[in-house]
Amino acid sequence: MAFLTVSDIFLEYETPRGALRAVDDVSFTIEERGETLGIIGESGSGKTSMVSVMTRVFPRNVRRFGGTVTFDGTEISAMSDEQYRRKIRWSEIAVVFQGAMNSFNPVIRVGFQVAERLLLDRLMSKADAFKEVERLFELVGLSRDVARLFPHELSGGMKQRAAIASALTLKPSLIVLDEPTSALDVSVQAQIMNLLKKLKTELGFTYIFITHDIALAADIADRVAVVHAGELREFGPADTVLTTPNDPYTERLLASIPRLHGAEKPGFLTGAPPDPMARPTGCRFEPRCPYAFDRCAAEQPPLFHPAPDHSARCWRLAEQSTQPVPPEVRS
Repeated sequence: MAFLTVSDIFLEYETPRGALRAVDDVSFTIEERGETLGIIGESGSGKTSMVSVMTRVFPRNVRRFGGTVTFDGTEISAMSDEQYRRKIRWSEIAVVFQGAMNSFNPVIRVGFQVAERLLLDRLMSKADAFKEVERLFELVGLSRDVARLFPHELSGGMKQRAAIASALTLKPSLIVLDEPTSALDVSVQAQIMNLLKKLKTELGFTYIFITHDIALAADIADRVAVVHAGELREFGPADTVLTTPNDPYTERLLASIPRLHGAEKPGFLTGAPPDPMARPTGCRFEPRCPYAFDRCAAEQPPLFHPAPDHSARCWRLAEQSTQPVPPEVRS
């Protein structure tokens, strides 16, 4: 039984121009506890929207969403909002949001905000809750005294560590990290990544790591899902997807990374993602694809399966793929 199975999820927003489908029938699987799934793609590709269906953290303009999410054998997508809040949110699935400063109330001390979830359902006495917060702060590399400070008294890296400590309060099995290092400088970014790897090794956490930085995904992910224009473009083991990509979009993303050695220059990804209100009839990457041919403009490609654990969405794979796409990577 897979640890997490997401099947045919979709999400639409209400906009002044009408319904915008941000996530379009996406499926993926995390097979075992302790794995890290890296979700990569350009800004606006639907990475956060895709995971929000699973975490039920939505902006106000969500119009409708659906699909099936099965977590550790339980279909959590069938739960009511109250059941999800009591049984899943923070106790089984926690989120570290992008921009830690926005996660904290500026006029309440950090320690109380981290302890709040422990106090909300009277899981601990106030004294025990604050002792637990101090322990968690030490676990993520912060001094116990940080619990008595206000958010504005913390540096960016300290706030991010405090946000990670907050996610750990109820000992969840799965932590969703939504671009947790995007607002940090390179040296602090490296410290946070080392902390995440340390926690994964010592405590066995399962991560979903959302990022537009392929280098970060390569550093922490066991599997990679490449997302473009609301759909899954490629899925497979990180070492396979990031070294021998089968989808032109993944290939162009990788080509844009500067090389430390060699004379090869980055090959920038030209153009912009398609207008989500008027996406192409065929392949959504076709207008920017260097390999596009007639069929690409006319028909949307399915996910092909060139290897048992690797799928990609490109008509060039039609002749190479002789196996049907398994349900866990179909979208």
